Amino acid sequence: MNLTNEQAVALVSNVAIASLNYDEDLALVDEARTAHADVSWALEAIDGLELSPDEMEALRVMCGRVIVDPTTYRADFLDFVFGSTPEPTVEGESA
Repeated sequence: MNLTNEQAVALVSNVAIASLNYDEDLALVDEARTAHADVSWALEAIDGLELSPDEMEALRVMCGRVIVDPTTYRADFLDFVFGSTPEPTVEGESA
């Protein structure tokens, strides 16, 4: 998976907003407030990005875990997302 820096920031921002608003009790009584709905909304940040079905499923699961339990999963999520962006280049350095 290759993300631009802007896509990575947008995805992380959406997942963070969803995790702050996630309420397990509301998810039980309101279909629009489930973790699945929150993941779908969060992934809108990368609409149009070509991912294999396996990559998309892995990303959906990772986003869902972070939304439901951010303390446990946020570090792995951030490493994965920002690890999928281009390495910053140092001025004057050739590739």
